[in-house]
Amino acid sequence: MHLSVRSVTKRFGSVTALDSVDVDVRDGEFVCLLGPSGCGKTTLLRIVAGLEDASGGTVTLDGADLTHTPARHRGFGIVFQSYSLFPNLTAGENIAYGLRLRRVAAAESAARVRTLLDTVGLPGIEERLPHQLSGGQQQRVAVARALAVDPKLLLLDEPLSALDAKVRVSLRDQIRALQRRLGLPTLMVTHDQEEALAISDRVICMNHGRIEQADTPEGLYMRPATRFVAEFVGHMNFLTREDLGRIGPIRLAGGEASGTTVLGIRPEHVRLSPDEGCGNVLSANVVSRQFLGATTRLDVDVNGSRIVVDAPGVAPHVEGDAVILALPPERIREFPA
Repeated sequence: MHLSVRSVTKRFGSVTALDSVDVDVRDGEFVCLLGPSGCGKTTLLRIVAGLEDASGGTVTLDGADLTHTPARHRGFGIVFQSYSLFPNLTAGENIAYGLRLRRVAAAESAARVRTLLDTVGLPGIEERLPHQLSGGQQQRVAVARALAVDPKLLLLDEPLSALDAKVRVSLRDQIRALQRRLGLPTLMVTHDQEEALAISDRVICMNHGRIEQADTPEGLYMRPATRFVAEFVGHMNFLTREDLGRIGPIRLAGGEASGTTVLGIRPEHVRLSPDEGCGNVLSANVVSRQFLGATTRLDVDVNGSRIVVDAPGVAPHVEGDAVILALPPERIREFPA
């Protein structure tokens, strides 16, 4: 075990931002803290970094208690959303800042800067000032600065949210590839579900200061433990008792739904024009149609209940069409009502 957070609580007056949270980051692992604004993920990262004191609980690294250790002595690399580069220092000087504080010899520091710039794909920009760099380049310089001091753990606080969509995807892939190459345990905060699923070994989904589910990206998406996770990560159709009263009985993999739970199924798991023998076959009418490139999203009406269907490619259906669909029992999840 590399990093261990146990029963960490944080209160701001009468508000509980973190409620007895447990988190582990193992050697070489990339873990994302995912959740909406105000869920406590950034507060947790700041407590791990030593930038915020916990109201209770412990933070340990390889068994050593860091709970009361100042940030500068934890040996962590931190990259913030706003890059936080010194505007009057060159890219090379920014990267070498931590080395200078550690009194590393100038020649050794310069060699380290060149190596790090090669590592993040920005060779030869040592003399450029931050305003001469694009947003993506500035963030890569910030990553290089965090790596300069050979951190035991890399902490990323929404590092890509200030970038445009195309640069964000490119840089997230570069960060993930770099992290894998270095084998550096990493904890990243994000509110972007696609980003978390694409980049992580494990995702910790948070809500109201608590952990709803900690799982692999596949586990989080395919087997959401709570209704919140199912709603926050991807899109989910929910069928309540009232919906089942209109649609009729629905069979699950383990038997018929009881009616005391809410059923959920992903739009891409709903089957159009199902084969004979499929379970839960329903007649519906198309209410609206959206072509999304790889899929066509259909909003259909089943006896007054709405179900969203993601059909692969270009679906031929248009508004008003009658369609037959199936809800495969093995794809349906149950949640408390």
